[in-house]
Amino acid sequence: MIYVFVVLGLFWFIYIYDYKGCRKDKLLWYNIMMIIFVVIAGFRYRLGIDTVNYEDEFYRETLYFSEWNLSNIFLEADTDSGYLMYTSLMKSLFGSWEVAQFLIALFVNVVVFRFLYKNTIYPFVAILLYFCSLYYDLNFETLRQALALSFFLLGYKYLMENKYLKYYIFVILSILFHKVALLTLFFPFIKTLKVNVCTVVFLIFSFFFIEIINDSFPEVAMLFSFLKMDLVEEKILGYAGSEIFGGFVDRSVLNFINIFIVSIFPYLVFACIDKRYNLEISSKNDFLLFLYLLGVVLTTSVPIFYRLSQFFLIFPIVYMTNAFSSFFRIKSQGLKCLMLICCIFFLYAHVGRFFRLSPDSGERLLVRVYPYSNVFTKEKDTEREKVYNFYFSR
Repeated sequence: MIYVFVVLGLFWFIYIYDYKGCRKDKLLWYNIMMIIFVVIAGFRYRLGIDTVNYEDEFYRETLYFSEWNLSNIFLEADTDSGYLMYTSLMKSLFGSWEVAQFLIALFVNVVVFRFLYKNTIYPFVAILLYFCSLYYDLNFETLRQALALSFFLLGYKYLMENKYLKYYIFVILSILFHKVALLTLFFPFIKTLKVNVCTVVFLIFSFFFIEIINDSFPEVAMLFSFLKMDLVEEKILGYAGSEIFGGFVDRSVLNFINIFIVSIFPYLVFACIDKRYNLEISSKNDFLLFLYLLGVVLTTSVPIFYRLSQFFLIFPIVYMTNAFSSFFRIKSQGLKCLMLICCIFFLYAHVGRFFRLSPDSGERLLVRVYPYSNVFTKEKDTEREKVYNFYFSR
């Protein structure tokens, strides 16, 4: 029920502060909601399959300070160096995964809340969309990527202000926590990219291109083997052979059309509305919106590209939030209906996934987060543990 209370509270604050425009105690209640988000994520217990893996690695494999050397931190490790150093610090100082988990939740949510407050017109709408879409992934699953995204968001304003020295400091920190952040190295060169008809055509072309190369993962892996990059080769082969990341059963054009309507079309609508009503706010993020859409398209053939779209999802949330800030200024009833339909698509894609059955374990994603368990009682849910045992025994 804790999740329902959060949503109901956010609807109330949306009405008071976003819709009615009340300013009294707005920042106070925004920060209180941030604390609630931190507490839910920081004090969770065995919620999210990646969290269970991280905890196991923390106690079984993480090094103490006395065991540090250049080789096992930067050269031989199969985990990103920044995360290794962080968990080593936590293990040496506290010896507790719960502390490490809480500090990650604190850092990630403070950064995300700060970013959304500064870059959206309706901040409570923004954190509701964040809660419904990205909150679970960043706080319960992909913690290393969450840290990488947070460092990038800290450097975002320097990217926009063309202060590239400061920007690249945060880029380096971001890369230390997840390799997907390597893309941020090139952002100063592509930030003038706009979402238009040409980019939409490119997205469609990308779908067919990735279909062609999808079956060539082993050959790509062999190339990395020749280059003596065995770790990269191992990861590529692992993803290619994985039922989860190697490819969907339905890789048809019809499935692409379905994904285009549900996961791409809504954000194109919101981007068009933003460019008409909030040009000075949203147009600067076109290249980031495009990268998110590209990640969605590539995911239709190779699901591991989900990590790419996930990394940039915060920016479509900005577009969507600012588009809804214009809802009552729009005179066209048809356009208003279209916005509401796009909102339904958003909920179907991000909230609906919790109720769909997994093709592997046969469980619903919801079981990984409900019922809520905390580190104080440490209660284990029987159904959730069955799911974890299924994946860990493979």
